[in-house]
Amino acid sequence: MKTIAVLLFGTGVLLAVQVMFFGVRRTIAVDAFSTRAWPLTFAAILASAGAVLYVQSWREGGVTGTGIAAVVIVSGLAGAGAWWTVRRSAAAAAATQDPDEDPRYQFQGHVARIVSTMPEPKSGGGGGGGGGRIAFVIDGRTLELEARWLPGTTVAPDAGSINSEVVIERVDGKLALVEPWALVESRL
Repeated sequence: MKTIAVLLFGTGVLLAVQVMFFGVRRTIAVDAFSTRAWPLTFAAILASAGAVLYVQSWREGGVTGTGIAAVVIVSGLAGAGAWWTVRRSAAAAAATQDPDEDPRYQFQGHVARIVSTMPEPKSGGGGGGGGGRIAFVIDGRTLELEARWLPGTTVAPDAGSINSEVVIERVDGKLALVEPWALVESRL
C-alpha cells in the first residue's frame, strides 16, 4: 500500500512540476488563450491522496474504511481548491505582458514579399496611403495578409512594388504594418 501511496504522490508532484514549467494557459487561436484547470486539479488530487494514504498505512499498518474516507475527502478538497485557484486567479485571467505571447508581435521581424502593390504613404508621415498585400512563409505554409506602411515611414517610390521585400513590425488582426527591407537594413 505504501508503494501505491508513493506512486500517487510522485505522479501528482511531477504533474505539478509540469504545470510550474508550462502553466495552465494554452493558445487556442492567434489572439486567444484558454485556461485549463485540470492539470493542477489532477496533480492536487493525486499528491494529496498519496500523502494521506501513506500516512494511514504507516500509522495503522493498513488502510481502513475511515482511512479511505479520509483519502477521498482530503483529495476532493485539494482538487476543488486547485480548480478554484486556477479559475479565479488574476494571472490566468489577465492579458499577458510577455511580448513572446503577444499575438501582435508574433511575426515581428519576418521578411515578406509584396504580392499586391502598396501605395506610398500619405504626406506628413502619417503612414496609411491605402493598402496592399504581403505573403511570407512560416512553418512551411504561406501566409498572406493585408499590409500598410508603418506610420511615420518614408519610402522610396518603388518600395511598394510587387516582389519588393518588407519587414513586418506587427500584425493587428488581419492587417500587417510593415517597413521596406532597405530601410531596416540601413539601420542594421
